[in-house]
Parts: sequence; structure tokens; C-alpha cells
Amino acid sequence: MTEPTSVACVILAAGAGTRFGGAKMLYELDEGMSILAKTIGIYAAVFEQVHVVVKHDETLLIEVVEREGARCIKNSNAEQGLSQSIVAGVGALASSTSWLFALGDMPYVSSATIRALLQRASATSIVVPRSRRGNGNPIIFGADFKHQLLGLTGDVGGKALLKSHAKQVQFYACDDQGIHHDIDRISDIL
Repeated sequence: MTEPTSVACVILAAGAGTRFGGAKMLYELDEGMSILAKTIGIYAAVFEQVHVVVKHDETLLIEVVEREGARCIKNSNAEQGLSQSIVAGVGALASSTSWLFALGDMPYVSSATIRALLQRASATSIVVPRSRRGNGNPIIFGADFKHQLLGLTGDVGGKALLKSHAKQVQFYACDDQGIHHDIDRISDIL
């Protein structure tokens, strides 16, 4: 494991999965592994500890997280949108100098991309992977953005901070199409 100990890995998996038809994170891929388990595995190959934000009463997801050796952060405000999963993650890991936020429905990101992002992480920057298709995920936010992350509301992520703090954004140029490939519908599965 080569992760800087001050960068916390937070996978966001508390969404309802309505476009998918529900229970998206539990859907089994060809490998017999759920979408969430595959995503956790990608980050566990890079980070010593992976944290996953789940809706507080999602018993089956909590079981997957624990079985995969990750730690649960239970979000009791998940119905208020993505912002509250970020708030829960930052709040639970407040002593970190940076937070890498990954999406639980993005199991195709390359571990090489994750390592490259980590090499660019700092308390004063936002690190974003970018390909010819545009910006992708995961994104690393430094500790300088802690208060803005804790103040997020609604069904929005931290991408609004990219515009308001453009000078602190560092882009990592890559060809990894996994940074764009989230699974919203069954047809999105590779």
C-alpha cells in the first residue's frame, strides 16, 4: 500500500438507485461480485482503509461493506441528497488532510489513475482526473475545503467547488474511461 495516510478514501453509496430500478449497489456483475464490492476492491488495492457511506438502514449494503473489509459511515440524512453523504464522510474523517471521494457505482476506474491522483494530493488543492471527454471521478479535496464540503446541501456533490476555487484545481490528464463510467442503468454495465 502506497497511500499517504492523511488522504481518506470515501466511497459514496447511499443513493436510492431509482434510475437503475433500486438495489443498484447489490447488483451482481459477470464476476459474481456486486457493483459495490467491485468498487471497494479497486480502492482497497490502493488504500489501507476504505470507508463507504451508506444509508443508515441499508442492512444488506452494510453487510457487503463489512464483508469486503471496508468501514461503514452511516448516513441518516441520505434522502437529502448526495451532499449529505459528503458531509457524513468529512465529518467522520475530520482529521484527514484530504478526502478522495469515489462513487460506489463506478467500478471501472483504474488503480493506476487512483495512485496518480494521490501523488498530486495536498491540503490546498482539488485533484480531478480529466480525459478528452471532460472531468471525471474520483476527486480529491484538500483540507482547505473542509468547511465548504461540510456546508454542502441538496443533491449536489463537491463539483461546485471546482468553479469557485478554479485556481486550486489540479487536473490529471489520463485516458482512463472508467473515470466517466458510472452505472445508472443495467445497460451501463460493461
